Amino acid sequence: MTLQAFIDDSGSSPDEPVMVLAGYIADASQWAAFANEWHAILDESPTLEYFKMAEAMSLRGQFSPEKGWDSDTRNKRLIRLSQTIKGHVAHQLCASIMHEDFQNSVRSLPAMGFRTLSNDHPYTLLWHKLVSEFLLVAPQMK
Repeated sequence: MTLQAFIDDSGSSPDEPVMVLAGYIADASQWAAFANEWHAILDESPTLEYFKMAEAMSLRGQFSPEKGWDSDTRNKRLIRLSQTIKGHVAHQLCASIMHEDFQNSVRSLPAMGFRTLSNDHPYTLLWHKLVSEFLLVAPQMK
């Protein structure tokens, strides 16, 4: 069984309080069934070309009132989309860090004489955490 993980980030800008990398693990057949159901829900009226939680929560972009959205309609769609995720994915992954904690605890450490994006941004730290979690969980999912 080949497992796949789909990961996204939130809060990657240092002016946001927390950075999060999160996603889900499933096998190919689970992802195929998920994709079919997900797209069917996006195609319902009012339709969505794509899904972004930030747009949903602020009722802008794909979720703007001009496109037929209000809080109640959005909430019902979010529930259906979250049920689709729960019904098809095998495991969720999540890692987060406060930008302030990263700056004070990690970035303040000496970086072997040089600074690079890989050691100056929390993305790398969070990515390694997710990969480690994936490696621990994957053998149990077979």
